[in-house]
Amino acid sequence: MEPTRKTDEKGVTTQTNWMLDEVIDTLKEFSITDDELTKKLAIEKIEYGRVCMMQVVGQADCGYEAYRKLDADLQALIIDLGGMPKNRMWTGINTKP
Repeated sequence: MEPTRKTDEKGVTTQTNWMLDEVIDTLKEFSITDDELTKKLAIEKIEYGRVCMMQVVGQADCGYEAYRKLDADLQALIIDLGGMPKNRMWTGINTKP
């Protein structure tokens, strides 16, 4: 797999999936080039991020809509890697849009 990290001619670096990029970097450090393993580990990392986000947003009482937007973005990353997002139940206090 190729990282999403790109550096333009001005030296500006952008990336669209830093969690995938971190997994790729870690596996390269150990000379592992298995694309299926890379995808699986990146999906697990993104799922962990979804759980953490749910807890933080719920505790901060930022609201359900903020959570839904952030969660939708993370689900899209999982789908882009060929995975199926796990069904997560909102545990926050404010569930009204």
